Amino acid sequence: MSEGVVGRGDFGSMVLPSRPEVAACPDQDESINKASWELPAGIYGHAVSGSHADYDDSPEPYQAMKKVKLSNNATDKMRQHWFEQQEAQPTPGMSRTTEVTSDEAASLQDEIIPVSLKKDPYEQVELRPFSRPELALTQSFSLLNLRDWKNKIEGLMFLRCLAWYHSDVLKSRLHEVCLAITQEVCNWHNRVSCIAMETLGELYSSLQKGMDQELEATAKVLLHKTGHTNELISQPADAALGAMVQNCTPTLSMNALLAGGLGHVKAAVRTCTAQHLTTLVEKIGTGRLLSDVKDLTDRILLAVSKLVRDSSPETRSLGQQMLLFLSSHEDFDNMVEKYMTPNDLVTIRNTIVTLKNRKVSVQNIVYLGPLW
Repeated sequence: MSEGVVGRGDFGSMVLPSRPEVAACPDQDESINKASWELPAGIYGHAVSGSHADYDDSPEPYQAMKKVKLSNNATDKMRQHWFEQQEAQPTPGMSRTTEVTSDEAASLQDEIIPVSLKKDPYEQVELRPFSRPELALTQSFSLLNLRDWKNKIEGLMFLRCLAWYHSDVLKSRLHEVCLAITQEVCNWHNRVSCIAMETLGELYSSLQKGMDQELEATAKVLLHKTGHTNELISQPADAALGAMVQNCTPTLSMNALLAGGLGHVKAAVRTCTAQHLTTLVEKIGTGRLLSDVKDLTDRILLAVSKLVRDSSPETRSLGQQMLLFLSSHEDFDNMVEKYMTPNDLVTIRNTIVTLKNRKVSVQNIVYLGPLW
């Protein structure tokens, strides 16, 4: 007997054939290899081998190790698959509107637009309508709740597609949608932030006056981004604000700009505010602005008087342009006397006189330097 395995406390010993004889039988070879690496359990769960030199010189232990590794990988894959199934199923007691089952998610694959993440974050992606827009909206919230930036971009693309083709579905949960997008505008990943700002611009263009109730909150976040030193961040924010000015209710857009950017600490934000405010002033017209309407006439006059005294030359120039435009209305003097303090009234009148003496037109207004 050349080799044996003895279990402590047994009354006899189990004799195993020698290594060359084992190699002749494939079935026994597999069982012996398993026994050599997974020790048989005696009373104490240990086994004693009588020949260690054969294991050192033979490549079979490496083959057995390879089998063990493959078995571990298969186990890991099965465990991961089980976790994915558990996560896809809705948790009892939770809201159905925030979870999507694995079957529903699979059914969306043929309906959802293919989002290809290109090197250029501003490259347009083809959008297609959904056959189940309500489920796509739920799926977009689930994607935005994930941490991976690619999933967030995919969720934003869903919302953009819904804005173009299924705006009625978005209106039912518009506040939640805007809240989710504004959170991604502040995302640390620049690409996610840019696409979120573009998505807000799409909402302004598609829903138009339907976005009026969300203007103040969304414009405030966009105005803050216009003060970013990186143009890749500031330009999408400025473009989204331009979509707001062109498509939403002008007076409400004006109030949103004044609330979020008039007193901002950054000059770039105040300048952007003045630029879009100039567009709105010309769009609304002097007749409407100076019609002595509460929260309209008083707000625009006080805002213009503040802009013409701003420390930034560009902002001050835009304020002068708006002041000269408003002064052409016949009721301007009466409204100024009604809503402005005596000190502001003197400053405004002196500024207008100076501008008119220099024969500066509204279309060709430029920075003229300090006027007082």
